[in-house]
Amino acid sequence: MVLGRFTGFLRATLPFVAGSSGVALRRLLPFSAVSALAWTATFAVIGYAFSGSVGSAGDTATRVLLVGVLLAASAFFIHSRGASSKRGSS
Repeated sequence: MVLGRFTGFLRATLPFVAGSSGVALRRLLPFSAVSALAWTATFAVIGYAFSGSVGSAGDTATRVLLVGVLLAASAFFIHSRGASSKRGSS
């Protein structure tokens, strides 16, 4: 139950399954509280650890996107030149 909070599908379905199968609330509530605290603490620490890199992340994402756009435009240009030369030679 505790590890289910860290998986999106399980986080959404485990409470429903536990309730449908008749698990008593007093048995479910401690697991739910512990998993909520663990999930919150884990992602708060991860966010804090990577907070320094957020400023440079935008620059990096811009560069990666620019390279991707240039590669896609180059591939389109090369493909269109090849297609037009095949039509001209037939």
